[in-house]
Amino acid sequence: MPKRKEPVNIRPATEWNYTYKELLVHLRSQLDTRYGGVAKFLGTEDYLACGFEDNPKQEAKMYTYLSLPAEGEPVRTKSFPVLYKLYKGILGVEISSKIKVVRTQELHSSNELETIKS
Repeated sequence: MPKRKEPVNIRPATEWNYTYKELLVHLRSQLDTRYGGVAKFLGTEDYLACGFEDNPKQEAKMYTYLSLPAEGEPVRTKSFPVLYKLYKGILGVEISSKIKVVRTQELHSSNELETIKS
């Protein structure tokens, strides 16, 4: 009878979940620390290495893209591909976008229920 093979010890991949705002705030923090701000980053070779064009119109769009919402304003998700390129090019981190649909089930009754006592 053949021997059973021992299971290979494979380490599962680790995932971290972040909101769009958390990723944008972190990216802005890195740009401020490493380059002295968005404007200076847009003038570097690193910016071009991410695959963006070197023209004033593209730079203006990027500056707007990287702007953070004012306190209390809702966060509007911008372009994921741009965020992906920036994270991969600047930080060497690959991010992925997953949409998670959360379903809830509601139960209804024809009469009010008594409080359940434990």
